[in-house]
Amino acid sequence: MELKHLTENILFVAAFVVAFLPLIYVFLFRFNKTIGIVVLASLALALLLVVHRPTQDFILARAVPTPVVHEGMMPSESCAGCHPGQYETWHASFHRTMTQVAGPDSVVAPFDGRALIWKGEAFEVDRRDNEFWVTEVKSGGFNAGDPQARSQRVVMTTGSRHQQIYWTQGPNGSLKQFPWVYEIAMARWIPSEHTFLRPDDWNQYTPTWNQDCIRCHSVGALPNFNSEQGSWKTEVTELGIACAACHGPAEEHIQVHQNPIHRHLERLRERPDPTIVNPRRLTQELSSAVCGQCHAFATLPGGFYAGAWSGFRAGNPLGEHYQISNVTDSSGAESMFWPDGSARTGGREYNSMTLSGCFSRGDMTCLSCHDMHGDEPLDLIASAMNGDRACIQCHTEYEDNIANHTFHEPDSSGSRCLNCHMPYTSYALLAAVRSHRISSPTSSGTTTTEQPNACNLCHLDKTLAWTGEYLAEFYGSPAVDLDE
Repeated sequence: MELKHLTENILFVAAFVVAFLPLIYVFLFRFNKTIGIVVLASLALALLLVVHRPTQDFILARAVPTPVVHEGMMPSESCAGCHPGQYETWHASFHRTMTQVAGPDSVVAPFDGRALIWKGEAFEVDRRDNEFWVTEVKSGGFNAGDPQARSQRVVMTTGSRHQQIYWTQGPNGSLKQFPWVYEIAMARWIPSEHTFLRPDDWNQYTPTWNQDCIRCHSVGALPNFNSEQGSWKTEVTELGIACAACHGPAEEHIQVHQNPIHRHLERLRERPDPTIVNPRRLTQELSSAVCGQCHAFATLPGGFYAGAWSGFRAGNPLGEHYQISNVTDSSGAESMFWPDGSARTGGREYNSMTLSGCFSRGDMTCLSCHDMHGDEPLDLIASAMNGDRACIQCHTEYEDNIANHTFHEPDSSGSRCLNCHMPYTSYALLAAVRSHRISSPTSSGTTTTEQPNACNLCHLDKTLAWTGEYLAEFYGSPAVDLDE
């Protein structure tokens, strides 16, 4: 209980005691004093408990998207009672904290009154009790009483591991991004335009969460944009990435399994439950589509406002709701794809994975290496899959003679499967990340716009010609024509 609320409640009880002095007199002097004191103390405690009501932040509640249950899409709390283990592992993940209502438990940046200045724009970030505010000061001064100062409250956050973005109320129900981002690893504020890979001719704009982020950073999204009024009445089943994103509508599932005896009998039968989606029991394409709904470069047939994207549910074919982009059909492709079609930026691994032979000629899915309910909440890597086991689980012939395949010492970085077949050739969140197009090294890559090859990412002192000679000698790779 906050101090001001506690003080208000104590004053209320004191006023109550004064008003009921006659009753107090009866209890203390007409009956046993010990019993009287106990009764009065109990009454005072009961009053404190009854009087205290956590103050609902109506301003915050009106500013963020309205939580709704629709089309059977249920919030994660509905799953916790029967699936406590899965709920806890999800709750510990960064999927859960992808988008949150702004508060002391969600905001990670220091709102300590410091000044943030970039390109002639000045902002002050400060905390007022449990509220977080940003003040734009046009005059260049940092006086809270400046008549030109405009303060806005931070109402929502996106991100909690690498960086955190802050959202304020925009016009007509929109949520607008504060133009600074907090980079968590280095504990620093940076201008938002420096946080993503952009084309050279990129013009920075102010993102609107209701349009630019809602599709992947919430569950059961309903933007509800009124084009005539230019207003938003955005609703979501839940902020962040929660159970319904991967398991689909659960309303029927919850109703059918109310009886605990029925639940346990169903588990003993070990058959697929037709009332819920389990990605592990889907086909290769449908299982991967569960992740691909967000982790893909895609266009929206029909557009954002009238398109079919919001109707996608786990278990649906991705192509019915999205058009997966590739290097040939995307504007600004050089910032998103390498010339061979591999994703150049992170967070869009589906595009690259589906180009891999392990997917097109094998049985690989996202769940071959990832586990949403494992014991590794950072990258959601399945047990022992953050190393050679990820490849050797299928390519068992290399398990006992890895050096004969890699031509490197067994314990060296050159014998690590992922370094050669999933090198760090993508960019995301101010860091290099592994490519998810599983491929073999090549000596192509003669310019800065072509994808670097795995060999020269380690052998920085060697030429592409040197790489080509060794690949031809060791693996019979065809020679690549190289200019000087």
